[in-house]
Amino acid sequence: MNWKVTSEPAAEPMTLSEAKTWLKIDSDTTEDALVTSLIVSARQTAESFCNRAFITQTIAQSFDTLGEFNLVRSPVQSITSITYLDANGTSQTLSTDVYELNTYSYPNSIRLKHNQVFPSTSDVVGNVIVTYVAGYGDASTDIPNLIIDACKVIVRDYYKNRDNPTRKFPTLAENMLRAYKIHQIV
Repeated sequence: MNWKVTSEPAAEPMTLSEAKTWLKIDSDTTEDALVTSLIVSARQTAESFCNRAFITQTIAQSFDTLGEFNLVRSPVQSITSITYLDANGTSQTLSTDVYELNTYSYPNSIRLKHNQVFPSTSDVVGNVIVTYVAGYGDASTDIPNLIIDACKVIVRDYYKNRDNPTRKFPTLAENMLRAYKIHQIV
């Protein structure tokens, strides 16, 4: 299973101003680029730990064949498309009449609708591409506060220990995020 973010979030769990307040950096702007980068890194680290998308983003995930499968990032807001190569090697888009999004379990998944069957596909690795939108919403106010606080802890740890690239994930952040961690089923 391969995947990538094709449309990055338009916002982050905290603003530069909020992060600077958290880090106790006053009006100094010399490290704004660094802090901004750390905010993105903190979100990505926390998302990776939790197997979730926090802020709305578009993800493309590939599979070798059509079937019922788990999506790598939850919560899924919508499925944009499912494309595949049919048995003749022609690109097709799977009809929404065939599948449904299961958001009642984590990880969120794609499954067949009642009395439907998946069409035959070409025998090509990465043949099926599921494009979907995931995340709690478009703004930091849509994210649970505990996740935002964990991201602040990560930003602070990255900022204070930037000269130590082998640092481990902060235990406090891990404990805060544990309730949101989705265990992927392979």
